[in-house]
Amino acid sequence: MTTRSLKLFVLSIAVVAIACDKGQDAPLQEGRVSINNNTQSLNSRVKIKNDVLIEDETEDDGLKKGKTEFVLVAEVDPPSDIPGLSATAVTIEKDYAYVSYHIQGENYGGVIEVFDISNPANPSIISQAVYEDTDFNHLAIGKPEDGGSTSKGILYLAGDRDVNASGEANPAILERVRLDKDYRLTNNVTTTNIPSFSGNYVLIPHDDVLMISSGFTGGSLSKFDISGSEPVLVSQENIDGAKTLSDNGSTIVLLEGGPSAKIHKYKKTGEVVTKVSTMTIGNIQPLYGKSVIALDQSGQNAYVAMGDEGLKVFNVKDMENSAEHFANKTSEGSTNGVTVDNKYVYVANGKSGLFIYDLPKNKDSGQLTEVGNYNYDGSANFVASDGKTIFVANGNGGLKILNID
Repeated sequence: MTTRSLKLFVLSIAVVAIACDKGQDAPLQEGRVSINNNTQSLNSRVKIKNDVLIEDETEDDGLKKGKTEFVLVAEVDPPSDIPGLSATAVTIEKDYAYVSYHIQGENYGGVIEVFDISNPANPSIISQAVYEDTDFNHLAIGKPEDGGSTSKGILYLAGDRDVNASGEANPAILERVRLDKDYRLTNNVTTTNIPSFSGNYVLIPHDDVLMISSGFTGGSLSKFDISGSEPVLVSQENIDGAKTLSDNGSTIVLLEGGPSAKIHKYKKTGEVVTKVSTMTIGNIQPLYGKSVIALDQSGQNAYVAMGDEGLKVFNVKDMENSAEHFANKTSEGSTNGVTVDNKYVYVANGKSGLFIYDLPKNKDSGQLTEVGNYNYDGSANFVASDGKTIFVANGNGGLKILNID
């Protein structure tokens, strides 16, 4: 996060007044969390577009096999509950997408929202949680604690909380939020403190295992048992610049940012996660930037958003002899985010917008073929895709939602 260095020294919070309507779906405020399930007011920020942006004429051995369209379905303004909110991350799971926000600058405050995307042409916000004292940087969805009878899952969020409000020595936290049976957020929340000043990224590689990165100074990779009603710490590895994680089911990679950035590789067997090796990949700047890694489904290539250095690809199956592949470097903007599915690589390139590339058939080459570029006012800071829907976090410009047809 580019403003986190300021928050290390200036620990203040803006006082936010949240009005409570007494209607049927009025916001429910308890402690530091305010819940809003009023879909009419929430969806006033959603603008349906349905504009075709990019067309991909797919070919195989020189023969055209069909056309893929990337359609801008909707634009979503950021919540106005707290001034200065910026979208930070998106997680897509089946018919629902979960979005986190934080405040840019020295104050603290965050929002979580749940989108129903079961109708691809009409995404809608069904629930919102507003926090007065907490920034959120990433989130992941875990299994329900009761088999799904009264809850559809648990959201786990990496973030940081104002120490003046929490009374804790370090701001970095893991937040646990229970969903109800209709996928709506509740005020059934617990907070677990983790090392350093900022919780950066959450990964759930197994139903009962959670890994969370935190840093920059005094950072770590923490592993939790989440089989019960509260996370239980299992282990911690000291990694100052621990940033983002990715996995393909059997291999997990962690990106350590900074001037001597590294990829840490882990092997997963059931609930057991074992470190295998580490490789140095160069300089990622800005220091407090996004620093995102995405592992392809084969587990061979790791795509790394290198900030000012663009996107690079590294072979993590053979880390001792891994070749570095320069994938792209645009004239404007910083490479903030990257994700892959079974067909495409999606790159959030700051001021240059969203780039879409064909996933290489020759995985040893690491070379990418551009399908298209969606450039717009604002900055592409994070991108998520499940192969059908794409969410682009557009900083304080909100969200862009695309469908793949």
